[in-house]
Amino acid sequence: NLQKCIKIQKEADAILAQLLDKLKAEQLLIDEANRFAAAATQARESAENAAEEGHAQSLLSAVNDARNAETGVKKVEHEKLDQATAYPSTTTQIKAAVKKTTEERERAEAAQLKFLSAQAAKKCDLGGVASSEFHEEDAFDASKDIDDALERLSKLRDRLRNSQNPNPENVKVVDDAYASVKNDRDAAQAGIYAAQAKLARDQAEEFAKDNKANEAEEAAARAAVAESKIKDIRTRLDEEKNDPSRDAANHDDTKAKVDEATKSATSDRIVAEAAAAKAHAHTVLEKSEGQDNSAIDAALQRLADLLNRARTNPDATDEAKATVAGYAQQASGDKHLNESQQHAAAASKAREETQSALERSDFDEAKSAAERAGAAAVAAAAAKKAVDKDEHANNDTKLAVAGNTAKARDEAALAEASRHAAAAKMARKDADAAAEKGDAAGARSAAMRAAGAESEAAAVVAKTAASHKKDKLSEEDQEMAAKRLVELTALGAAANDDKNLAEAATAVAAAREARQRAEQAASRAATDPKAVETAGTAANEAAQAAAKATLVANRVQKDDGTSDSTKASVLIYASNAAAEAAKAKMSQYEAASVQARKQAEDAVIESDAAKAEKAALDAAGASNEAQTLLRQLEEDSANNDNTLADARAMARRILENQQQADAAKFAAAAAQARKNAQKAADQGDVTTAEDASNDAVEAELGVLELLSSVEADEAASNDHKAKIAQAAARTTEDRQLADAAKFAAMAAAGKRDAYEAAKRIDVDGAASAADSAAQGEEGLLELSALVQADSATSDITRDAIRTAAIKAGEDRSAADAAKLVAAARRARQEAEAAAKEGDANAAEAFANAAADAHAGVTEMVEQMSNDASKTLADELTVAEAQTRDEARLAEAAKFVAMANLAKAAAQEAASKGDMYK
Repeated sequence: NLQKCIKIQKEADAILAQLLDKLKAEQLLIDEANRFAAAATQARESAENAAEEGHAQSLLSAVNDARNAETGVKKVEHEKLDQATAYPSTTTQIKAAVKKTTEERERAEAAQLKFLSAQAAKKCDLGGVASSEFHEEDAFDASKDIDDALERLSKLRDRLRNSQNPNPENVKVVDDAYASVKNDRDAAQAGIYAAQAKLARDQAEEFAKDNKANEAEEAAARAAVAESKIKDIRTRLDEEKNDPSRDAANHDDTKAKVDEATKSATSDRIVAEAAAAKAHAHTVLEKSEGQDNSAIDAALQRLADLLNRARTNPDATDEAKATVAGYAQQASGDKHLNESQQHAAAASKAREETQSALERSDFDEAKSAAERAGAAAVAAAAAKKAVDKDEHANNDTKLAVAGNTAKARDEAALAEASRHAAAAKMARKDADAAAEKGDAAGARSAAMRAAGAESEAAAVVAKTAASHKKDKLSEEDQEMAAKRLVELTALGAAANDDKNLAEAATAVAAAREARQRAEQAASRAATDPKAVETAGTAANEAAQAAAKATLVANRVQKDDGTSDSTKASVLIYASNAAAEAAKAKMSQYEAASVQARKQAEDAVIESDAAKAEKAALDAAGASNEAQTLLRQLEEDSANNDNTLADARAMARRILENQQQADAAKFAAAAAQARKNAQKAADQGDVTTAEDASNDAVEAELGVLELLSSVEADEAASNDHKAKIAQAAARTTEDRQLADAAKFAAMAAAGKRDAYEAAKRIDVDGAASAADSAAQGEEGLLELSALVQADSATSDITRDAIRTAAIKAGEDRSAADAAKLVAAARRARQEAEAAAKEGDANAAEAFANAAADAHAGVTEMVEQMSNDASKTLADELTVAEAQTRDEARLAEAAKFVAMANLAKAAAQEAASKGDMYK
């Protein structure tokens, strides 16, 4: 028995040991299951803490830990625990651990779903909608997440409610989470719809900015749909106010959020509709161009109705009401703005029409267009006054209208200034044209018009500039107005430039007209004794005009408002005026030289050497002045080639006039010498004739020297050379005529002296006189031979010299006859004396001499040409008679001498008694 007992004891110990081992093993499983349950509890607590603290990652980790704990405990229950052999208490404890773990996991997940729902709801709430972080797609995704969480919680809630012995705490936690997520869903949807309404509002406002009325209407419709959906949510919330699935606190909070979303959507819808209405009003304004008042008023009335409804809508925010009021103001302002824009556009169009008319030179149409621009500006100003008095018009509209009013005013000013600037330009062109023609009166008239136009333009600029200082415009309008003012100022400056140019052109015209008068005076200086005085007056006037042009140029150079091109042009005008003055002065000198030359030429005709010399001195003085002026012009770099060429040409003409006057001086001297010589010849004054001949020679030498100089001058014209050559030829002929007169004087003097010697019975004197007459004849014959052989000598001169030679020949013949008369008379006297002395031989010799003298005269008479002058014939006839008488008397004296001789011889013979003797 002991052995049996021992055996039994051993078996019992073995069984006990097995039982203990089984108990230990099951205890380990229980401990493991409890550890998982504890881990789940810890994970749930961590999840709840993480959810409260908003740590999403920690929350996810804790939920995963809870799920892992549940997986682990279920593995213990189903894989490690042998439920068939396990102690009931072990199974009970492990199932309790599994249930605990599952409950903890469910609570952790509920916390997670509640947290995720809340997080998702934040993406959809009203605060997120207004931020740049809100994205509609993300919000919809978040909304789906909330729906998923709500569905999972709903299933969890149903499973708990349907379980036999649910943990009340778990049921409460899940119910709370379910209610929270359900509220989150409603709030999220309301937030999304509010966001849609806000987006639609933004789109409507953007479209309204671009005046896309239809697109804005569509956006407003989308805002209305979103508002309607939010109101549906609010209605459902009101209906579920007492729903046990909704926590009262959470419900009120959600209701507040949905109410806020409703207000937001309603306000956005109202604003969107107002924006669409405003766009529609603006479109009507644009399409009707501000003319269809009924359509415009209807559009404005719609905005007014919207504003009234917004003011009575409890869901409309103050911001929405203010915005709608703003749109109403904008639309009303748009009407004013459109009206002012129309006026500004009309002014701009009128200005363009003004410019177009000016380009066509249609100044009447330009004036009419400018007046239309002015009328538009007046209307724009009236519109500005209206909008300034409009209480509903906002400052932006007033600023815009002010900008349009300023534009209309400036456009009208530009049109008017353009017209005046064009008038100034046209007047300046007229002044230029008048200056070209030398029309001083026309230029002055044009300059007055230019000055008047410039004054009008300056007044417009000044008035507009003063208005600019009073303007209160937007920054952009200020910039545009400043540009317009710059353009307007430029027009005023252009008119000022044209005025200055016209004034300078007037001075040029006056100088040119004076120069033309000086030239005209110079052209008639040969016939008009007052031409030099007239030319001098014109030259002085030209100088005064040039001085005025210089004053204008100096004034313009100091004017900062005058362009550089105009300053340069005015300097050119001044230079041109100075050139005209110089030409006028040259014309004065030319007139003086022409008149001096004419006086010298007249002096030639008058044979007035003194007058010719004075005229030549005057011509030389004019030429010297002209050369001095030419050098001054050549030294002045401002003078152009044309001016210098004209001045050189005038100086050349003046020089040629001087040379022609000098030639005339020599010709006059020769003519006077010829005249003096001829007079002396007529008087038989050989000395005077010789002096005159010498004077003529000197004149000829002078003119030949001048001719040589002129012919060597390449610049001298052929006509000028011909005139000098002609004067030289005339001088030469006058010298030849003077020489001829000298020789004629010798012949005449010889004839005269021979007569006087014959009267005095001065045979030697008569012979000498006859020789002188012969020399005179010889000189004339030689001179005549020369001129007859010189084809350049005129026929008149040839004839004159030939005639003089013939006359000298006759004078020489008369002198020879007088010489024979003197010889005959002397022979007769000697014969008579011999007769008294009874010298018959001497008496006979003298009688023969007297007879020879008579025979000589008789031969001269017989040989006298049929062309001989009557004077010569008479003179020779008288001489023949005189010599015949003298010969007869001498012959008688011879007979007397013979008788006396015979008487004496007879008396002597008688005294001697010589009868025969």
